[in-house]
Amino acid sequence: MEVMFEQLYSDLYRQRDETVNGMYDALSLDLINEFNEKAKIAKLSESYKELEVSKPDINLTLGMNKGVSNFWVDAMLNHPNISKEIQ
Repeated sequence: MEVMFEQLYSDLYRQRDETVNGMYDALSLDLINEFNEKAKIAKLSESYKELEVSKPDINLTLGMNKGVSNFWVDAMLNHPNISKEIQ
């Protein structure tokens, strides 16, 4: 049974590994286009006009590394047993 689930989730685990380690570009052109289409639809909604949204500072993302920075350090620091050993 364990082997069955390992095979079933192998693609998901591979993609997660690639994303965390910056080997997978999560912002594909297809994803951006999908977001833009959904944004067009949302802007037609009456409730959209009532939203107050601040624009993000693009300078914060310039030069940013791919992947999830400090992923494993943060994961270990947030684990109750492991964090005791680190601190």
